[in-house]
Amino acid sequence: LDVCCGTGTIGLSLAKKFKHVIGIDLSNSAIQDARKNATLNNCTNATFVSAAAEHVLGSIVVKHGQRYEKSSKIEAFQKHLDKMSDEDKQELEKAKDILKESRSNDDPLIAIVDPPRGGLHQSVIRALRMAPKLEKIIYVSCNPTGSFINDARLLCATTNSKRRPGVPYAPIKSIPVDMFPHTDHCELVTIFKRTLPEETPSKE
Repeated sequence: LDVCCGTGTIGLSLAKKFKHVIGIDLSNSAIQDARKNATLNNCTNATFVSAAAEHVLGSIVVKHGQRYEKSSKIEAFQKHLDKMSDEDKQELEKAKDILKESRSNDDPLIAIVDPPRGGLHQSVIRALRMAPKLEKIIYVSCNPTGSFINDARLLCATTNSKRRPGVPYAPIKSIPVDMFPHTDHCELVTIFKRTLPEETPSKE
């Protein structure tokens, strides 16, 4: 998964190492460029969807039948879906099918998130915590002293069935990347890993 994928640079650079890359970004022009970049680089295992990650990510990665959001969130998703182009709706359904098959094959899932300075939407964090088979998150932050701190806290917080469902993560490695020489700013790449195996609550 490549969340906030932009023109697909990160996902496409890693495509040869994975069965499939699914990129999501709100910018339609960026997604169109991502699709062109996939074609130019002969990358046939990449799917890109133009949509707000906070509205569609849960429908892609959360196991079918598992309660994910309140009815108000579901209504927001439906409204967002109604505004999507036919092409993006098709790509969204394709992404769902790919991950459904991946779960049935017991394939591991890795997410790369590269959000804007404001960080990840809480619905995205919720989906990442609840996603079965999601073993690692690679978080690329352009605001390591701001929004990243809050996002890391929410990803790693102990499980609470209502506010913080799913198995938490733990940071295992961080690497600062100086992309802005002679300034105080740097990017931060952090790897998060599940702290415990995914467990299914008893229905009894």
